[in-house]
Amino acid sequence: MSFATFESTSWPQSVIQLLDDHHLVVLSDRPRARQQFGSSLGDHLRTITDTHVVTIDGAAATDLPSFCRQLVQGLLLPKIKVNPWWRDMQSVIEVLRSACTGFKRRYLIWQDADAMLESDVELFCRLVNAMFGVAAECEHISLDPVMLQRVVFIGGAKLGAYAEDVNGQFCRWLDDDEQDSPFWEVMSVVERPPVIAYRLEG
Repeated sequence: MSFATFESTSWPQSVIQLLDDHHLVVLSDRPRARQQFGSSLGDHLRTITDTHVVTIDGAAATDLPSFCRQLVQGLLLPKIKVNPWWRDMQSVIEVLRSACTGFKRRYLIWQDADAMLESDVELFCRLVNAMFGVAAECEHISLDPVMLQRVVFIGGAKLGAYAEDVNGQFCRWLDDDEQDSPFWEVMSVVERPPVIAYRLEG
């Protein structure tokens, strides 16, 4: 994956336009710049009518239970749906699918996403694949009114190295057995997840 660069003066409008068609990976070596970018992007997205923004604090989401606790709160789901959610990945997928209603657009901003990469690479891959897969279902497969869902990953060098991995889920769907894959239909329609990566400068 190639990396483009955008400066602080060129956004937020240019970034928001990119999200019409892509998930986004944003990289910076400066923690403060990453935090400011994620916070400002979220503030701007929330001003768009019929838009829902979920922010994940990656430093506090390094395993499945801690990630799902934040996602449950962000998705505003009833408590009754929460208990079994983080027991397995299929439950996560089903809850993400059930949340694909109520808005025209949903953006998930995952701050410090490389914290989970440091903790559990396999889990990160599966979560990324699940979020991309459900987003593609909502957009290309579902018969219900389309909800545009995009994920913004914000991090440093480790996230950048993952973005360059051609076998990672920023570049390809998870290589499950086709018959057992929960996203076999998506994989037959969408060749690869639509992801672009940018370095934050200025």
